[in-house]
Amino acid sequence: MIKDQLPDLRLSPLGVVPQRERRPRTICDYTFFGVNEETEETAPMEAMQFGKALHRIMTKVHQANPAHGPVYMSKVDIADGFYRVWIQANDIPKLGMLFPARDGEELMIAFPLVLPMGWKESPPNFSAATETVADMANANIADNTHQPEPHRLETVSETPPEHDVQSPHDEKENTTNAQQQCSPTTALPQPTTAAYTASRPAAGNPGRHPAYAKTDSNATMA
Repeated sequence: MIKDQLPDLRLSPLGVVPQRERRPRTICDYTFFGVNEETEETAPMEAMQFGKALHRIMTKVHQANPAHGPVYMSKVDIADGFYRVWIQANDIPKLGMLFPARDGEELMIAFPLVLPMGWKESPPNFSAATETVADMANANIADNTHQPEPHRLETVSETPPEHDVQSPHDEKENTTNAQQQCSPTTALPQPTTAAYTASRPAAGNPGRHPAYAKTDSNATMA
């Protein structure tokens, strides 16, 4: 049994939260087995800063240097943001999800590898991660010596081609020459072989070895 292999296993049922003008959101109800109640709060709660967004924006606008022109604001919504932050492997069995099943069907269990919806530590951990990324980006912008890495498409566009660009006339001429070289009517070089003929021993030298004459295969032997 899986529960015998994972002593820290806890199973929580799935739920659905309706959203206005958006698709319903699937979450896990971690009130079962007291998962949320027994979770040790290690993420910085102040990273979320709920209810203070307007005050912070107005403060930034007021402190902005007018020499740089008007202040522009943008809002970014990261799709499935919780699913981009990993969790520790040892805590995965405690966040098990139990899928609903019909009578007679085998129960299925899912284990999240990232921050799940419904866990109390998911919002502060995600906020801490995004705040850290924003702080690092702002620090790089403030650093005048920072040189951003070039985009890969810029590197490709600046790379010269490996081969010279040929005109259509040159390509046609090269194609014609290649066809002539590969034509079956082209005379191939004839193989050259060596023919060895023995001559008579020289007069007065009966013990002399015969002499060998190397000739072409097309030569006439006398």
